[in-house]
Amino acid sequence: MAECLLQLEWLFTLWGSFYIVILILLLLNVNSRSCSQHSKRTEVPYANHTTEIENNHDHTYGNENQIQNDHRTGKLGAIQIVKTIFKTSDFLWLVCCVLTYKLGEQGVVSMLPLYLIDQGIPQDQVGVIFGIFGQVFSIAGSTVGGWIVGLHYGQRSWLIKVLLWTSYARLVPLVSLWFLSLTKLTKLSVVILECFIQLTGGIITTATFTLMMLSSQNSTPGTMATHCAVLATAEVLGKLTMISLSGILVDVVGYQCFFGLCLVLALLAIPILKAGLVSPKKKSL
Repeated sequence: MAECLLQLEWLFTLWGSFYIVILILLLLNVNSRSCSQHSKRTEVPYANHTTEIENNHDHTYGNENQIQNDHRTGKLGAIQIVKTIFKTSDFLWLVCCVLTYKLGEQGVVSMLPLYLIDQGIPQDQVGVIFGIFGQVFSIAGSTVGGWIVGLHYGQRSWLIKVLLWTSYARLVPLVSLWFLSLTKLTKLSVVILECFIQLTGGIITTATFTLMMLSSQNSTPGTMATHCAVLATAEVLGKLTMISLSGILVDVVGYQCFFGLCLVLALLAIPILKAGLVSPKKKSL
């Protein structure tokens, strides 16, 4: 029985690695073709405050309802800043995205070390797994994410597609972890799954923060700092909320059900990202 379980774990990990590689290759090929097909739409590079210029000139930022400010200083009142931020085209969607995009992953990462200790794995080995292997692959994921983001100069649609397909890839180790937790996890399988989770998590984090900075640059002058700070606060708040509730949830439902809940939360991030692919209508400020 133990030998069968070990073989099953190897199949899951090998399948997961193959699946992630295939998804990344498909992501690069599909999006390269899609970018070449959108000839009617031009996007200014990220370095030039990426904005989508469409043939329809009906959507403009400046009209009779535009908030007046001193363009020499860029200063607005506190109430005007809040109103302006909430009128930014994709602000509410982005807040919802950064609040939820890491819930499932953060829950698994925070509780998996305790689960291994409860399974009898020595604490020093757990520290090596999560303190060395996990962090190395997290840094590698952030580096790869920066390279992928730069392939199309940080365009908004490209960033969201990177987030979407990497979120699909992140489901592979989460599903494997939940399934194997119903039987028995070995140290080898934990190392491989932790590395996959951190790798995809690094890519997602880099793309998300790039999207946040891009949205802040497209906001009204005088509100960029507040816009970026609110998004960063929402991102941290979502992760801290999940970490704070993880211990209570594990005590109530157990590790196996908790890992299943984390998988569901990771799935919920996908429809939110798909909603962002629809180019938001620019609201008048």
